[in-house]
Amino acid sequence: MLHYQGYNFRDVAQLGSALRSGRRGRWFESSHPDIKIVMPKTIIKISILKDYGKVYLRSLLNKINLPRLNLSATATANENQPILSLHHQACTGGSIISKYFNDYFSNLVLISEINPKATFGSYRFSPLNPLSQYAYQSGEPWHYEAFQKKIYIHEISLINKDISSKNSYLLIRDWSHGDFFSFTIISETTTVNWLTDAGFSVIPIVTVRHPLESYLSARAKKWVDMSLHEYCERYHSFFKVYAACPVFYYEDFCRSPEDFFSKIINYYKDKGIHLIKNSGYSPHRAGSKKISGDSGRSASLPYLRSAKPIPNHLANTTKSTSAYLNLCTKLGYNPYLQDSTTQYFKP
Repeated sequence: MLHYQGYNFRDVAQLGSALRSGRRGRWFESSHPDIKIVMPKTIIKISILKDYGKVYLRSLLNKINLPRLNLSATATANENQPILSLHHQACTGGSIISKYFNDYFSNLVLISEINPKATFGSYRFSPLNPLSQYAYQSGEPWHYEAFQKKIYIHEISLINKDISSKNSYLLIRDWSHGDFFSFTIISETTTVNWLTDAGFSVIPIVTVRHPLESYLSARAKKWVDMSLHEYCERYHSFFKVYAACPVFYYEDFCRSPEDFFSKIINYYKDKGIHLIKNSGYSPHRAGSKKISGDSGRSASLPYLRSAKPIPNHLANTTKSTSAYLNLCTKLGYNPYLQDSTTQYFKP
């Protein structure tokens, strides 16, 4: 017997009749493991008694015209494709690069600005994250991070298993800004650590923009409220975590997306990842699909903009701040930018 509050269902067939007759959006529960089914405009959680197996559930899915899904309630890291991850800071061109990733490759699926650690323990609207609100209401959110980690790993595991079954790759655009710039204390771990600790193979890459340009943009948007020195110190902390990752440049992307992605294809190829260019790709339509965090430029075709005017109070700072000078040296950028120039790199 399947039970839901005042409703009882004799078996799966009767449940199917209830679904077809419009009793949708309910949460049916029993003492047995849950299998989630995504339906148009709703999610129904069905638990099936021991006497009824996956064959009956598949029959039910066919009757109510649901898409065929992988019915396994668990997933393991070892049987899936490696996960690709993309990391950058705010105002570095990450949105438009991610949108091009989404359109350029036919065997890649992007999920954008993912970082459950950074928004954990919040009262904000979060209909799919009840644990976060529970942690906030408890007043001790740090006690619940272990639960959040388990949930995140399970969700990514299920997503990656489904994507891998289609011979495609999952690309996670991590919200690294949350780890390094949103809080007083810089995070000691990232969600990449969560995944690798769970046995996943993760292949991260980093994209950057000239740090003075990204700093001025982030200040203008009020996404950072700190000195150039602290901004660059935090950026160095970011690079300590991702020290082994290849770095790709936003300025190169603006000059030629084709050359930019050609370098990325070759890098992944050396790692055994074979990305396939979308046969329907067009630079005039690329980047048109909306993604989370799409707060940057709206033009579909990238172009390299001239350097921003440097405020008077920063003119001398850029010449004397060691963290900034060292960061530019590390990345090969020219630290002494002139207004309206496009010469971002050292000659």
